[in-house]
Amino acid sequence: MKESIKAYAKINISLDVIRKLSSGYHEIQSVMHKIDLCDHISISGMDEDRIILTCDNPEIPRDSSNTAYKAVELLKNRFSIRKGVIINIQKNIPVCAGLGGGSSDAASTLLMLNDIWNLDLSLSQLSELGAEIGMDVPFFINSDAAFVSGKGENVQSIKPSEMYVVVVTPDIRILTQEAYQLLDLNNSQKSGLKTPKVLEALKKSDIQALSDAMHNDFEEKIMNNYPELAEIKEKMLKNKALNAMLSGSGSTVFSISNKKEIAEKIYESFKDDYEHVYLCRTVS
Repeated sequence: MKESIKAYAKINISLDVIRKLSSGYHEIQSVMHKIDLCDHISISGMDEDRIILTCDNPEIPRDSSNTAYKAVELLKNRFSIRKGVIINIQKNIPVCAGLGGGSSDAASTLLMLNDIWNLDLSLSQLSELGAEIGMDVPFFINSDAAFVSGKGENVQSIKPSEMYVVVVTPDIRILTQEAYQLLDLNNSQKSGLKTPKVLEALKKSDIQALSDAMHNDFEEKIMNNYPELAEIKEKMLKNKALNAMLSGSGSTVFSISNKKEIAEKIYESFKDDYEHVYLCRTVS
């Protein structure tokens, strides 16, 4: 039996980092939204007790450092499963880009194996398992759009918003650890939480208010360190994007538009200069 699934990318429409916890994690508030840029994952079961992972991107590890591989190991160990799987990942989401590709791959793997191995786990149970792999995994299991809080494990689904999104990922790698080291928590706390304003705009389906409220605590410091990202944002705004922002801890910059022709113009302005440029829509 072979199953396949689309593992969607996400953008952070807001990201407030509240404080560092004693566990080393950070408490956050964020609004996340899936976009239709996706990896394609297929899984087939086998009787032999092995995990075989293939991928068309040579950068992606094929061992236990891969999040999809971790998802298989987690289920096998937790439920004493002595069967194996063959996983193939067609990788379209850029890596280390703030788009959640690894977490989405893990979530998709958990969902498919729950079916293939007849585990009958609820979404809540799968989310608890997913949080052991990465804090974005519960979001990808549960929602197309969500208010995410705590360390990322608290996911409250919200009504998706229909938008055109242009994604530009330059050849810059920003590790999450580096992003947190750059972050000035005292400064971000002074400015107050921005996520509630984004949530209010989404409730009203007010895309202009949504664009005005977009915020990412990582953006200022990261764009100061990587001026190319600031230049991408400026160019998107000059081409009439409603707004543009860093996604997650970077290095992707995305724009939002409510008109397809504007999104197409933004896409055209970047596609010859960068390998990873995508014209997307939000998933709903």
